[in-house]
Amino acid sequence: MRLKRVCILSFAAAAIALWLLPRAALAQSTLNFLPLLTNGDAPLCRFGVNGAPRSYPIEPLRIGWYVDYQATQNPNAPGSMHYYPMIRLEQIGEDGYAYSVFGSREPTSLAQLYAVIDNNPSTYWFIGNEPDRLQFQDDMEPRAYARAYHDLYYLIKERDPSAKIVAGSIVQPTPLRLEYLDQVLLNYFELYREKMPVDAWAFHNFILNEASCSYYAQFYPNDPNGLLNACWGADIPPGIDAVDGMRVDVQQNTDIETFKEQVVAFRTWMAERGYRNVPAFLSEYGVLMPEGIFTPDFDEARVNQYMNATFDYLLEEAIDPEIGYPGDNNRLVQRFSWYSVDDNIDHNGFLFDRTQPAAISRTGMGDNFYNYTSQVQRQVDFYPANVQVIGGPPLTAQGTTSITLQAEIHNSGNLGVTSRATVRFFNGDPAAGGKQIGDPQTIQLMGCGEAAQVRTAWEDVAPGQYEVYVQVSSGETEVDTTNNVISTTVAFSDTRLNLPALAEPVAPQATFRD
Repeated sequence: MRLKRVCILSFAAAAIALWLLPRAALAQSTLNFLPLLTNGDAPLCRFGVNGAPRSYPIEPLRIGWYVDYQATQNPNAPGSMHYYPMIRLEQIGEDGYAYSVFGSREPTSLAQLYAVIDNNPSTYWFIGNEPDRLQFQDDMEPRAYARAYHDLYYLIKERDPSAKIVAGSIVQPTPLRLEYLDQVLLNYFELYREKMPVDAWAFHNFILNEASCSYYAQFYPNDPNGLLNACWGADIPPGIDAVDGMRVDVQQNTDIETFKEQVVAFRTWMAERGYRNVPAFLSEYGVLMPEGIFTPDFDEARVNQYMNATFDYLLEEAIDPEIGYPGDNNRLVQRFSWYSVDDNIDHNGFLFDRTQPAAISRTGMGDNFYNYTSQVQRQVDFYPANVQVIGGPPLTAQGTTSITLQAEIHNSGNLGVTSRATVRFFNGDPAAGGKQIGDPQTIQLMGCGEAAQVRTAWEDVAPGQYEVYVQVSSGETEVDTTNNVISTTVAFSDTRLNLPALAEPVAPQATFRD
């Protein structure tokens, strides 16, 4: 969401208008193991930032990733930071769309898009920025967004099968905006007769007013200030018939309890819609209200307090064995991104001051970010999430045969650089003399729940029943060594399982307001 100044208004009214207008587009309740006792300067995959790093001295902040609201062919990310491109959208007609790799939404050719895909392999791609933001940002009705997402998902995957596609990026996970996402899912199913494929869901977590400016305009025909006071904030999502949604006061922009409630609301929505086994990225949040306008003031100390409180929550408390991501020790959020690098035009929370020479541009809020991340300890946590037989159980009638085993390995650590681990398969418990199957395999994974699939061929297996184990070992000290081994029973079958004919797909469930 971009904001710009409205000079014709009074100073106080202009302050309220800031949140009406677009801003620069830039398994367990508690951990049961001890963290490592070292930190260092490795980038942290959980910490992201919104906006281009430019030439700022950003590496000491240990930021692991960033988005700059476009898809740059050669982003030149500093240090070990990861760049996640974003495709911008624009609705055309009733449910058509145009897409662009430029933040300004300039026309984009397929060749230009392919060039960005080719230069950014195996990365996360954000499809749209705040499509639920009426008039500003990408402003897509649910059916139009469903079409755009479908086409771009398969276009990118065809060019780079290792790419990961991120959906959502709504302004805030309020009931009104989750209803918008329900409409996206239902329209996607109606159009393509399949569940919407998503590699990661993204959401923003601002705390903004939701009121229809088009509705309230009738009550303030010659009073722009009055209208802005009535409908400041995030407006109503396109395609949703409502006058009001969540109503808040400006001072609630730093309400940590509302922040927590909205994180839980989004993860609950994901789990109830069948996406629990998908990562969640809190891809933009912060303090929008500028300093020096409101009472109490949104001064630097208040911003830093909110920053620290959100970091504490996301790192230490946001874990739930019912709705969290199983691939990341049931954390609710895998990655989160602070707004912003340097948007000091109309907003707060900027880590660098663009009016100063880069070398001395870090602000007090940037200092706070640095002070926090410099104390975050390095964590590596590899574990096998599951093991299975590819192709189903072998038949007894086959006699001695070969079996392909596959394990999914996750790293729930916090490093934005890869760590190495060795994966071994065993027939029987390795701690009790189990025999190794195949050769050891080496993998490298970042943290934040990133995953890899490992296969091995098990030769000359006689009919019978076996307990197969998968063991992961890392060269680094891990925060949890109790989760490095899992097992499953592999049994030959006397009959081939005959599956019934596939029924008509079931439409996703959704809830609607009265």
